[in-house]
Amino acid sequence: MSQWPPRMQMSLIALIASVAGSAAAMAMLGWGIHILWRGGWPVATSGQRIGAIAYISYGLLGLAFVTITALGMAINRRTLKIDGPGDLGVEISGGEPETVAATVTTTTGVKT
Repeated sequence: MSQWPPRMQMSLIALIASVAGSAAAMAMLGWGIHILWRGGWPVATSGQRIGAIAYISYGLLGLAFVTITALGMAINRRTLKIDGPGDLGVEISGGEPETVAATVTTTTGVKT
């Protein structure tokens, strides 16, 4: 891996992190749903349990959005600018700048 270019190393690290993070998030979601579904709760609390499952799911969706955005910024050169009302706004940028291709100029001449 040390012979890979830095962009490839970052891509591999981001891939491993995204797989591990998504596995942990899905395990947490499954665990939370299992507790709420099989926890021996009274039938009268079924509406509250469904609400708890919804909040857990919304939280994990938000976490997935933040993770995907962060990984996209780490792998590729990105700039995200959000303007709000008035002077409110945020600008986020990340990744390595694109490398500029080297230009080689060859000059030939005739010497007499």
